Amino acid sequence: MPMEECEALFTRLGILVNGRFKCLGSIQHLKNRFGGGFSLTVIVGEAMNGSAQAPNTATSTVAIKDFIQRKFSGAKLTDQHGGQLGYDLMSGQQ
Repeated sequence: MPMEECEALFTRLGILVNGRFKCLGSIQHLKNRFGGGFSLTVIVGEAMNGSAQAPNTATSTVAIKDFIQRKFSGAKLTDQHGGQLGYDLMSGQQ
């Protein structure tokens, strides 16, 4: 269940990891205590207007990866497949 649905339906939340109870509390309490950052997903593709001058996906992916590493020094690439890049960004990064 997505966190947004949990926030709308429940006042307290328990989290299990590998079948073991790890924490219980209000959603805000859990976010404050354990929420350490953000996730970023980038979908790389050809220009939508069909221009013949559109860069290829591989070139765009390299440019985007370089940009993210420059802007978010501690960004960690967690997933890359089919033109999709996933990053973990710790809070407080610029």
